[in-house]
Amino acid sequence: MLEARGERACRIFFHPCLIVNSSMETLLHVAAENGHLSIVEVLHQRGASLDLQDENNQTALHRAASRGHSEIVKALLQAGAPMYTMDLQGKTPVHLAAENGHLDTVRVLLKEEADMCESCTRDMFLHMAAKEDDWKLTELLLQSGAAVDAQNDQNKTALFYAVAGGHDKTLTVLLNAGAKVDRDVMNEAIKLNQESVLKLLLGDGANVNICDKQGYTPVLLSAELGGCVPIVEKLLEKGLDPNIIGSKAQTPLHLAAVFNRSDLVGLLRVSFLQVNAVNQDGATPLHLATAARGKNHVVDVLLSTKANADTPDKAKKTALHLAAMEGNVDAVTSLLSHKVKAGAKDMDGSTPLHYAAAGGFVSIVSLLLQSLKKKGLEERNAWRKTPLHAAAEKGHDNVAVLLFCNASLMQESQISSNLEDSQHEIQPITKQLCISSFLTGLEFGHPLDIRIS
Repeated sequence: MLEARGERACRIFFHPCLIVNSSMETLLHVAAENGHLSIVEVLHQRGASLDLQDENNQTALHRAASRGHSEIVKALLQAGAPMYTMDLQGKTPVHLAAENGHLDTVRVLLKEEADMCESCTRDMFLHMAAKEDDWKLTELLLQSGAAVDAQNDQNKTALFYAVAGGHDKTLTVLLNAGAKVDRDVMNEAIKLNQESVLKLLLGDGANVNICDKQGYTPVLLSAELGGCVPIVEKLLEKGLDPNIIGSKAQTPLHLAAVFNRSDLVGLLRVSFLQVNAVNQDGATPLHLATAARGKNHVVDVLLSTKANADTPDKAKKTALHLAAMEGNVDAVTSLLSHKVKAGAKDMDGSTPLHYAAAGGFVSIVSLLLQSLKKKGLEERNAWRKTPLHAAAEKGHDNVAVLLFCNASLMQESQISSNLEDSQHEIQPITKQLCISSFLTGLEFGHPLDIRIS
C-alpha cells in the first residue's frame, strides 16, 4: 500500500503539466505567453491546472492577456480559467490587456464577463476600475463595450463606487458614458458630504427629490446626517422641494430641528417653508427643537419665522410642555417671551408646571410661576395630582418647598403666621411634614390653611 502511494505521488510530481521552473512557471504559463494555442490546448487536455500562479501570482490567463493573445485568452476562458485573479500588484488579466493596449483582448474578457453576469456574485471589471479610481481603464472598458449601469451582487453600479471614493475623474468618465444617477448614488454623495461630487451629479440632471426605500430624499438625509449648507443650497438651486416629507411625515425642517442644525434651519426658512408642518406625531419643528438638548438658536430662529408656539401635538402637548419636560431653560425663556399659553393642558390634563415640577427643574418652575402670576398651583391632572404632588412624589424637595411657599402666599389671608425673617432654612424633617400636611389637605379638599411655625 505504501509503495503504491509513493508511485502515485511520483507520477503527480513528475506530471509534465505540473512541472515548474525557478520562477514557478508551468508549461501552460510559457505556452500562453508565447502564443502557442495548440500547445495550450494539448496541455489543457492533459490536465494542466488553469489556476496555478507563478512567483508574481500570475496565471496563464494573465500571461496571454498581457501579450494580447486573444484566441488563447478565449480558449482559457472557455476552459474555465478564473478571470478575476489578481497578481501581486492587484491586477487582473483585463488590467494587463488594457495597459498594453490590447483592445481585442479586453473585448474578449468583457464578453465572457457579460455572458456570466447574471450569475455574477462579485464586482465586475468596471466596478474594480471605479473603486481604484483608474479612470483610463474605466474609459477603455466602456469603449470596449462594458455596460455602464451593470450591477454587482450588492446591486451597486460602478458610479456608486466612484462617488463613494470621491473619484471625480472616474465619475466624470462614467457620467459622460450615460451612467444613471440613482437614489443610492445620490444618498452616498450626501452621506459623505462630497460637495464637488454632488455638483457633478446635479450637473448631469440628477433628480434632487428622489426617495430611497426608507422614504428619505437627499435633503432629508442631509438634515439628519449633518450635510453642509453649500450642499443644501445646491439642492435648492436644482429644484429641491423644501417641504417634501419622509416616511414619518417629517420635513427637512423637522430633522434640522431635531439635530440642532441652526444653519440649515436658517437656510430652509427662506425657501417657502411650511414652518408649522406636523409629522406623524403631530409635532412641529418647534416641538422637536424645544425637546432637543443643545443650543437654543434653532428655537429662536423658528420663533422669529412666526412658528406657532401654542400648536399642540397628538398628545395635546405644546412646545412649552416639551421644553419643561426636558429641562430646557433657554427654550422656556424664549417661549415665555413670545407670550405662549403657560397654563396649557395636554391630554392628561398636565400643564408645563406639572412636568417641570416632576423633573425637579427649579429654574423652570420659577419662570412658569412668574408667567402664571402664581396661578396654576392647584391645577389637577387626570390623576388628580397638582404640580406639588408631582414634585413630592419624585422627591424634589427644593421644588416642593418653592411651590408650597407660593401656594401659601396665595392664601395669605388664611395663614395665621408668616415665616420669620430669621427662618431662611427649613429643616428637612420640618419641610417634609409641611409638604405631607399640604398634600393631605389637598387630597381631602381642605383649604390651604397649613401653618408653618
